Amino acid sequence: NQYWGRLAIFSFVSGGGRGPCLNFGASVATGRILTFCHSDTTLPHGWDKRIMNTLEHEGMNDDELSTLRIARANSCAFSFGIDTSREGLSMPFESSTKTYYPPGIRAVETTANLRTRDR
Repeated sequence: NQYWGRLAIFSFVSGGGRGPCLNFGASVATGRILTFCHSDTTLPHGWDKRIMNTLEHEGMNDDELSTLRIARANSCAFSFGIDTSREGLSMPFESSTKTYYPPGIRAVETTANLRTRDR
């Protein structure tokens, strides 16, 4: 079963950067939950259920949340990761099969995830 329903792809050609592009996506969205992904995003298995559980607090109502002193979530994010497999690190702009493993690549992952962790 796929719980995320209909997927739609729209092209935004007006320019202006990321903000106007995201605003355009939000303006044409018709669903109850809106998910933005970068073009190179690979979502984890069960991503749709994880989003639903986070936003719906696994079915808890507002009184239950208040008793536990939990604010209702209106957004969520997945951990950032860089594909360090041979395919993920290959350089498609070159005709060779060279793999480049940039120094500090795990530090980039770690600091990005520290910035977005639960508070």
